[in-house]
Amino acid sequence: MVTEYDGKVVRHQRQLRLLVAQTAPGSPVTVKVLRDGKPVTLTVTPQEVPGSRSVARGGTGGDEAAEALQGVAVQDLDAQTRERLGVPAGVEGALITQVQPGSAAQRAGLRRGDLITEINRQPVADATTAVRLTERPEDRVTLLRIWREGTHRYVVVDETERG
Repeated sequence: MVTEYDGKVVRHQRQLRLLVAQTAPGSPVTVKVLRDGKPVTLTVTPQEVPGSRSVARGGTGGDEAAEALQGVAVQDLDAQTRERLGVPAGVEGALITQVQPGSAAQRAGLRRGDLITEINRQPVADATTAVRLTERPEDRVTLLRIWREGTHRYVVVDETERG
């Protein structure tokens, strides 16, 4: 049983899932577990979810002016992930699997585990739709409607600002 994740006390399984979802893939973290009733400290390195797709390349040599949401990767929301995150049946979208540190998306508050349900007031049904809606944006400011921890909220990602 996990009792602490990256210095944060874990009180229930859903909290652990959210903490893991907020960890950048490849970033080692310390985890405390109970094994045979005794505390054990481990170092684990979460990896990227197989099948995730990048919404935008984020500085990998592509035409950055032709893409929005630099450094954000998404994947389709499958039944297992829906249940794990507690996403209601009527909520559809693209699940954020990675947010590049220092990116405009991170500064706007996006994080791994958020579900993008709209981009610029256009509904997002899946990762393919999210990618399509971020290609050739009209400007470098993107309005997102995201679902996080049981509520919807709007987030503005302004890529004209430099961090």
